[in-house]
Amino acid sequence: MDTAQDRFKRLLGATTPRLKDYWDWERGACHVEALCDDMGTWSHGERIMAQFAVAVWQGRNDLGFDLIEAARTLNEQDRAVIEEWLAEPFWP
Repeated sequence: MDTAQDRFKRLLGATTPRLKDYWDWERGACHVEALCDDMGTWSHGERIMAQFAVAVWQGRNDLGFDLIEAARTLNEQDRAVIEEWLAEPFWP
């Protein structure tokens, strides 16, 4: 696992813990379809953090992450995760 993936794994650990279950670190892959299937039962904030995590992982915004919605909805801890990434973006 490279440094960017290590940073990303720590980023996931600082937010919704269940997100880690959707990443296969050995293969460097995210099980996006399974994540999307399960997101329907999650809280609004958990869905936003999942959208953010997938967008960072893929380097594109396929799941519709919305920064304004995130700022309006998320608690301080989750906003801090996004703020940290925005201050020093990286791509795993």
